[in-house]
Amino acid sequence: MSATESATEFAAAQWTRATGAGVDPHEYRRVTDGLASVADWGPSFRQTGHGYLERAEDAGSSLSAVEYLLMAARWFHLATLAP
Repeated sequence: MSATESATEFAAAQWTRATGAGVDPHEYRRVTDGLASVADWGPSFRQTGHGYLERAEDAGSSLSAVEYLLMAARWFHLATLAP
């Protein structure tokens, strides 16, 4: 099994956990489709989480900022799931 196949299988196994946590399924696919190996899982998910932190800082309202912060927390949590 190649590293990419392993990453694809791992991403598929985490699908329900990620979408159940509130991560957008399309964004999850976009992030996981780019993984070359399971080792890329954490860095890719942390990068996505940091993107939400930046959006929170630039948000026009506190409600928007909170929504972005919650989404960042979801991505950071998922970043910890890789073996």
